[in-house]
Amino acid sequence: MNAELKRFDEAVQSDAKLQEEIKGTVKDNQGLVSFANERGYDFTLEDLNGAASELNPQDLDQVSGGSNVPIPTVNVVVIVLVINPMVI
Repeated sequence: MNAELKRFDEAVQSDAKLQEEIKGTVKDNQGLVSFANERGYDFTLEDLNGAASELNPQDLDQVSGGSNVPIPTVNVVVIVLVINPMVI
């Protein structure tokens, strides 16, 4: 991973205010690159896309969400009751 991209990633992971700014203003990868470049991080869209190809699904979830909050899961339990008409 590009050193500047790694530095930006570490800053985002440790700064809740920065995460909120990203959530509120960034719409796509190019927007993220522009956002970072405006704040002194020097990397390109190609650097970002190359790094994304190296990430596992959990890492991608964190990057896209801007936090370490796990994605909630919902377990659904379905109970089927069969009524025997002869019993009624």
